[in-house]
Amino acid sequence: MADRNYLIGHGERLVSSVGIPSGPMDKKHPYTFDDVRRHTLPQWKEVLVDIKSLPTLACPQDEAVFSLVLHPTYLAMSYFPRNFLKYSLLRSVGSRAAKVIPRGTTRKIVTNQPQLAPELFIAGERDAIAQMVRELPNWNPPEQVKTDFAEIELIRPLDLSRSKVKKRVGQTEIALEVGLHLDPGNNQILESFEAYLKSLGVKANFDQMFQVSGLCFLPVLAPSNVVDQISKFAFLRVVREMPRLSLNSPILRTVSRKTVPVTLPDLAPLDPELRVAAFDGGLPAEHKLDRWVSTFDAPGVGKASPVFQSHGLAVTSALLFGPLRPNEMAAQPVCHVDHWRVLDETDGTDEDDLGNLFGVLHRIKSVLDSSTYPAVSLALGPAIPVEDDEVHAWTSVLDQYLSDGRTLLTAAVGNDGDADDDLGLNRIQPPSDAVNALAVGASDSLQAGWKRAAYSCKGAGRQPGAIKPDVVTFGGTDEEPFHVLAAVKGNQPSARGTLGTSVAAPTTLRSGMAIRAHFGPDISAMALKALLIHHAEANGHHAREVGWGLVPDDLSDLVVCGAGEAHILFQGRLSPGSGMRMPVPMPAGILPGMVTIRSTICYATEIDPHHPLAYTQAGLLPTFRPNTVDPPDSGKTYHSPKPFYKTADYWASEAELRQGSHKWENVLRKQKQFQGKTLRDPVFDLHHFSRDNGKGAPRSANVHYAAVVTIRIPKMPDVYNAILRRYRTQLEVLRPRHEVPIRAGRAGR
Repeated sequence: MADRNYLIGHGERLVSSVGIPSGPMDKKHPYTFDDVRRHTLPQWKEVLVDIKSLPTLACPQDEAVFSLVLHPTYLAMSYFPRNFLKYSLLRSVGSRAAKVIPRGTTRKIVTNQPQLAPELFIAGERDAIAQMVRELPNWNPPEQVKTDFAEIELIRPLDLSRSKVKKRVGQTEIALEVGLHLDPGNNQILESFEAYLKSLGVKANFDQMFQVSGLCFLPVLAPSNVVDQISKFAFLRVVREMPRLSLNSPILRTVSRKTVPVTLPDLAPLDPELRVAAFDGGLPAEHKLDRWVSTFDAPGVGKASPVFQSHGLAVTSALLFGPLRPNEMAAQPVCHVDHWRVLDETDGTDEDDLGNLFGVLHRIKSVLDSSTYPAVSLALGPAIPVEDDEVHAWTSVLDQYLSDGRTLLTAAVGNDGDADDDLGLNRIQPPSDAVNALAVGASDSLQAGWKRAAYSCKGAGRQPGAIKPDVVTFGGTDEEPFHVLAAVKGNQPSARGTLGTSVAAPTTLRSGMAIRAHFGPDISAMALKALLIHHAEANGHHAREVGWGLVPDDLSDLVVCGAGEAHILFQGRLSPGSGMRMPVPMPAGILPGMVTIRSTICYATEIDPHHPLAYTQAGLLPTFRPNTVDPPDSGKTYHSPKPFYKTADYWASEAELRQGSHKWENVLRKQKQFQGKTLRDPVFDLHHFSRDNGKGAPRSANVHYAAVVTIRIPKMPDVYNAILRRYRTQLEVLRPRHEVPIRAGRAGR
């Protein structure tokens, strides 16, 4: 085995506890209590008229929901109006981001353009709301309630008729996807909705329902003339036309039917104990991949479709071998694949099939609930672009599963990248917007001058989750196809050219599994995600196009340190409500010349799908301190904290720069350059925050994290060994268990 400077591990041994910041400082408030009371009184009256007009059956326990928008300066969770809601016998059942032009201003808020503001969905009994409106002109609540009430920008009825459904001429029934606000542990809302639908003559498939936190998703088949009436149900979050599976507008495109010969290796998987899952359309009967693949049918799946089996074979080929090279030997697979068939011949064919999209997700979830995999490949999902104000069932369910940080899931972003950009139809598709997943787009090449493949869907994701796709990998083009295994008959395997994000995504997972096979199970799923993102290079392309960049196709670029550089891996858990000091390992003494630090931090988080603006429950605020050696009064100007991860790295507009929401992003990456003399045992202080249902809350569980830090000092070629000498009792070189001769995606022409 060649003598190489492999990745340095166990950086977590250097970590120590540090104090956490105090709560928010007093701030200038744009409005007074009396001002808001006078201004919103007509709005409260309008809300009262609206909720009184709702059908009785549409109001469970005579409750209704309205919209409360706070002034843009109150985006932070600390300003959630809990005192006002509790005093008024109201409760928040969800939230989303709204754009408003505030009527008042502070120093940081301007009024000549729309600003991002929190919009809360507020529930309460209709009689209680009516009584409050009557008392409002002379209302004199406690001071804490007045302070909360003064945060309000406006009150308005929910636009319950805003169903995202296009009724086509002659269409008598429409398959719908419905989202409801629920109270966990209370079935009254769901039972009332079922009774309300029955009164309208509407069928709903409650067996296919998903509930994640305070949000419920279920399929409904409704006569087209009652869709607006369905929209009047008080606790309705969203109703939209049921999207088709991505496979219906092909996620993987075949370049040519022509096949070319290839040779498969006569070798077992490099690490046969490492098993990953692929959820797709199954494999043809004569696939001849039994040495590396086990096939299973997910519970409830029907008869196989040859079209879907062809897709499943392409995905599995990419996961096993990467791009095949015509007339050459395929690479040795690094792990074993459990291919779960979750698609059958009825999926995507019946306009009124309520079991299609939700049924497939149930099949996937049933497998995940009963099996444990370190990695999962997913190259299918709803054929719709993501939305800023709503989270899809596929995203919510899979994000919740991934929130423990134990599984790396790669999700293809979709193949509609050449659709209308102005309408946002080319935006990434669920579940690639899952913050705990690794969203993968496609590049058009691995050669110099590569760019996003035209078909690969663009970002951005939501906020949080803004940088999507996370990475791109070669996915093929008409001119440079991605070769996958065709049906194997006899003794001569063959390959065909194709293209799509559904081969790019499993190829990326293959790179991750190569790292895992290389170093063994001590590398966590979070560490694999962090390493893939850390070493991706954008080469000047915008994040909306390629995310963090192109994943290297050579394993050595992911696990080996070059001259003058060192990569250090940290992995572990963040304790609830804690602060953590993460040193940046440096050689002892004054450092020569310029020093470049690249840092990537990834962590898993629980989610609140009914609060898209506050979707991630865990947050991390890193503070970089370049000097922890010299005392603050030493006269050194570089002792104070310096910005490293800036909001400007994530948001584009001035209104969004102001909010500081980057601390809720669960992937952070940045590279900065410093004069070596200014760095004296630098550290990152990581302050762990948490929220629940859009407001601050203590956490009850640890958060899995991983961080990769790269130090480059061109004038110190031996920086790698210098760091190991200084930290010889703490840091260790990660020694390979298997030598993996992998170039993850080099394509043949």
